[in-house]
Amino acid sequence: MKVRMLAVLAGMVASAGCATIMAGGPDHVSVSANVPGATVSLDGQVVGQAPMTVTLDREKSNGLIRIDAPGYNPVVIQRTKHIQGWFWANICLGGVVGIVVDLVTGDIKSFDDAAVNVALVPAAAPPPAPPPPVAMVP
Repeated sequence: MKVRMLAVLAGMVASAGCATIMAGGPDHVSVSANVPGATVSLDGQVVGQAPMTVTLDREKSNGLIRIDAPGYNPVVIQRTKHIQGWFWANICLGGVVGIVVDLVTGDIKSFDDAAVNVALVPAAAPPPAPPPPVAMVP
């Protein structure tokens, strides 16, 4: 009985903060575009030029990635967060301490970190200027 209780206690302690320990943030997303040097912004702030890796802070970032270049239509991608599988391990194993740790660190959820490969499309040319008015001679 005592050995079983120690094994259960050891399992609970080992699972403390599973998501934080096994898959802690931040998350990294590779960004590339068909226009070399396209500007990459994260949450409204320029962070570099494509190709690059964007770092998404799980606590602070909204996951809004924008890629643009002069003469091209911008592309905006919203990365979403999802609950990590390791958090479910805390619940299944009864790791209350682990649940609290994951909630406090923000590692309960993570961003989709699949690579972003964007094909920027040239912007439509502005309409031609109207012809100058013709002077009427009486």
